[in-house]
Amino acid sequence: MIELTHIKDHKESTMEDFFGDKLEQLTDRERLMEHGHIVTLNGEQQGFVALVPVEEESVWLRSLYFQSGVRPELVLTLFEVLQQHVEEQGLQKLYVFSHQRTLEPLLQTYQYQQIDSSAVPIDEKELPAQTGNWWCYESSKS
Repeated sequence: MIELTHIKDHKESTMEDFFGDKLEQLTDRERLMEHGHIVTLNGEQQGFVALVPVEEESVWLRSLYFQSGVRPELVLTLFEVLQQHVEEQGLQKLYVFSHQRTLEPLLQTYQYQQIDSSAVPIDEKELPAQTGNWWCYESSKS
């Protein structure tokens, strides 16, 4: 079973254990610590996501990292888990920026709608530098 648990519910060394030498290269480390969640599968750390608030009832999937060699079906299932998380937390929207075209059919499958970047409630200086598309999942509870 896949679970999301807030990084603050883990030991301080959890980030170091997960990212290893790459931890020092992360430019938004504080934000990752504040809004990060560990992705576990059957009790083993498999990934890390940061869900950064962008409006009162909306979050942005700001970061998504997986251990090397993670099974592809975990990525598929993670989007279901993220949607459940949004519902459980009483949130209305989950924004995703995709800079990989291969991810976009998956987002469509999970009922994300492609949106114009002007519809994204994120400060311009926070926007990703890469070229890509914005997607939004709207909770059925909104």
